Amino acid sequence: MGTKHLRALVVFTSAALLMFVGNAAEAQKVKNKVITLLSPAANVVVAQNDTATGCPATPTHPYGYMITFSWSDSPLRNGSTYTVQIQHAGSSFPIVVGEGLTTSTYAFVDCNGFIVDANLSNWSWEVMRVRGNGAVARVSAQRPFSFGPCRVSGGGACVSLP
Repeated sequence: MGTKHLRALVVFTSAALLMFVGNAAEAQKVKNKVITLLSPAANVVVAQNDTATGCPATPTHPYGYMITFSWSDSPLRNGSTYTVQIQHAGSSFPIVVGEGLTTSTYAFVDCNGFIVDANLSNWSWEVMRVRGNGAVARVSAQRPFSFGPCRVSGGGACVSLP
């Protein structure tokens, strides 16, 4: 092999090595930019008509339900915030339960609200990091959960009355 070919091989090998090292460094940066969901755990069942909500029950409405969300992420900067949303598998759009959040824990309380028996399962939640300009910077994986049946003191299902 001539000197000219040897130099070309060394240059090519060096460039390839830098490319792989650069890609590995970039992959590590991306890896560190993942929102990790902590709680509620996958497949947890959220209790309904829960006195722990602190909401008053009425003769026609239950206490409601509460879900405490927790996740980990790199520190927020430049006006970034979090949005937490839940979605039922059969719905077209998610329900935003918290937005403009600046901490990685959020307790959502739906006073006197409930989920009907037909929609208890196939829910998921996720967290979005939103930049100060409103653009979504990153989104967590979705995590499944479900609701327990809502029952009033006599054992009957919770119902919406006009």
